[in-house]
Amino acid sequence: METIALFFPAGISVWIWHRRNTKTSWSVLPTLIEYSIWAVCNVLISVMLIVFVFRLPDITSEAFQGFSFFWKYMLVAVFTACLMPYFVEAVSKCFGVSFTMETKQKGKKED
Repeated sequence: METIALFFPAGISVWIWHRRNTKTSWSVLPTLIEYSIWAVCNVLISVMLIVFVFRLPDITSEAFQGFSFFWKYMLVAVFTACLMPYFVEAVSKCFGVSFTMETKQKGKKED
């Protein structure tokens, strides 16, 4: 059950992300990389919500074997997975990073 709990919500995030961004393609390697990033982010945020907001500090792999905790975690994780693509899109529209690279010319002497 922990495999489903940890990896299923990332599929929801990837699906929403690809539906919102038509310019992204469903190529295997880029989608697998995106899925991995979404899985890590979703699990991290879901666990942080459960530990700090709901005050349940005893999250172990054995906790996922209990049916009641599994469904509570899944509700939080699916909710987080549905909101994350919209949050990432909003942040990327409001904030951006750009940089310029210049090459150093060799052989030019300065007097």
